[in-house]
This record gives sequence, structure tokens and C-alpha cells, in this order.
Amino acid sequence: MKKQSNKSQYIRLGIILIIGLVVFFNTWEDDEIGLSPLIAHAFFVIVTFIVGLPIIFIKNPAKLSTKFILFFISLLLAVMLPFFHIGSIKLNIQNYFKNKEITKVETTFQVDLNEQSIYSVFENHVIVNNSNGTLSVYDKTGNEVNKYLIRDIAKKAIGSLPLTSEQLKHTYYDGYEYKPVKISNTTFKVESVMYLTFRNESLIQPDNYVQSPDMPDDAKNIKYHQLYNFNIKLNDSGDIIFNTSNMIPEEGVRTSYTWSRGDAIVEKPASVLISNLK
Repeated sequence: MKKQSNKSQYIRLGIILIIGLVVFFNTWEDDEIGLSPLIAHAFFVIVTFIVGLPIIFIKNPAKLSTKFILFFISLLLAVMLPFFHIGSIKLNIQNYFKNKEITKVETTFQVDLNEQSIYSVFENHVIVNNSNGTLSVYDKTGNEVNKYLIRDIAKKAIGSLPLTSEQLKHTYYDGYEYKPVKISNTTFKVESVMYLTFRNESLIQPDNYVQSPDMPDDAKNIKYHQLYNFNIKLNDSGDIIFNTSNMIPEEGVRTSYTWSRGDAIVEKPASVLISNLK
């Protein structure tokens, strides 16, 4: 009976640790300032405390002293385990799958990539950022079938903006950006979504504008900015598709203004009027 009782306590402790570790690894990220690991550590301890109380103290035939010892051990493990860099387990697993996915793309399209490579995969082609203001398109034989200057893409994408000729006079190209392909709230693929950002500026308040509660009462010279993201997608021939369906307006309207403490700006240092794109 004693062995069964001990086994029951080990199971309870294991359940607590598993729940705590799931929360820890879902929260933990390898950020530069180290804030995410601290938050993950705190959540680990808090969750262990919260789930440990009912798991250890409810319907447990063990002595009260044994319950408190078990509860203390679970909290001690939650406090101490992160100091042994267990977060690196998640990092190693992520790197393993990253390298596996990169190798698959390299094999399929006969190109050389690394963990820092920025690329998007399509059915018959892959488009790769060359880090020099150009994008290259490769087919499955490794041939470079297209090479684009990003600014040339921006000039061609202007025709996909759902704006009038008057609105285009006040529209800026804010630059090329990319973000990881999102699978879920916690999982991203190695490949990226590439897009160009355009911004229409207006002095007239749009119908869909909702004022931010952070805007100061003395704000003046208010300008309204609607952003549009042109998603870079390829057709079966490896050519970029230029149409309105790939020009996606961002939700909400941003504002720039001046106030007693300075300026609130939206434009980026490299922003340029689309009429000045060269």
C-alpha cells in the first residue's frame, strides 16, 4: 500500500510539473533583452502554485505533512529548473525543425539557404531576398528565372492601389518588409511573407476612423494614414502577380499630429512619395 501511495504522489507531482512546463515553454522565447524568459519563469511558478493546491490537497489520502512537503518540492522545482536553462530545449527543437525545413527547400529548389535567409515558397518556385535590394526567383532546377529590384516592384504595385488619382498624390511608399509565416499563435514557419507597404495620407477624417484614447487633448495638425500591404506572390511562371487582391488594407487608421510635448509621427525615415520613386 505504501508503494502505491508513493507512486500516487509521484504521479501528482509529475502532473503539476507537466502543466507548469507546458505553460513555461509556450511563454518562453529567446529575446535579446531577456524579458520573455523572466515572464515564462514567473508563469511557471504561478501556475505550479495554482494547479498544485487542488492536485495535492484534494482527494489525497497522504498525511498533511506529506502534502505540504510535496507542494514545497513542486514549487522548488518550478523556481529552480529555469536556472538550468531548460528554455534552450525549446530553442534546440526549433532550430532542428528550422534546419530540416531549410534543407527541404534547398533540395527541392537546388538553392543555398541558411537560418538568416528570407524566402517564400510557392508551388513551383521560391523567391529569395538577396539582401541588396533585389529578390531572386528560382525554379525546381535551381535556375534563376527572375530577378527583381524591390523598388521596381513597388513602382508596378502602385497600379494595384484602390485609390483615386488625387489620393495617389498623397500616397507614400514606406518600404519592403517581411514576417514569418504564422501557423498558430505560438508557431511560425521558417519562410516569410514578403510585402511592400504603402501609406495614404489625408487631412480628412475617414469614416472608419476610431480615435485612440492615447491621443492628447491638445493634438493639432492631425493627419490620417491608411496603410496598404502589397503581398508578393508568384504565378506558375515565377512572375510576381500585380493585382488588387494582393493589395491588402490594414485594419484601422493611424494618426500623426503635433502636441505640447512634441510630434507623433507615422512615416518612416525612408518613406518617399510614390511620384518620386525612381
